[in-house]
Amino acid sequence: MTNIVVTNSGASAATILIQLNGLSIIPNTSLPGNGIFTLDITQVMDAGDTVKVQGSTTTCAYFISGVEVTA
Repeated sequence: MTNIVVTNSGASAATILIQLNGLSIIPNTSLPGNGIFTLDITQVMDAGDTVKVQGSTTTCAYFISGVEVTA
């Protein structure tokens, strides 16, 4: 995983939470109305690993990018 982008298309502020394997790396962070949050990250993920992105409103959306490497 190389990047996570979270947007809030609503007029009111929202709160976002990002977790990797149940560990909060971005805990309950405010995202202003019509705002964007970007996280540049270099994280190797194994099969079964999880990413959780949660917004406090339905106006939040996210995109995760990365590169798949096979041995």
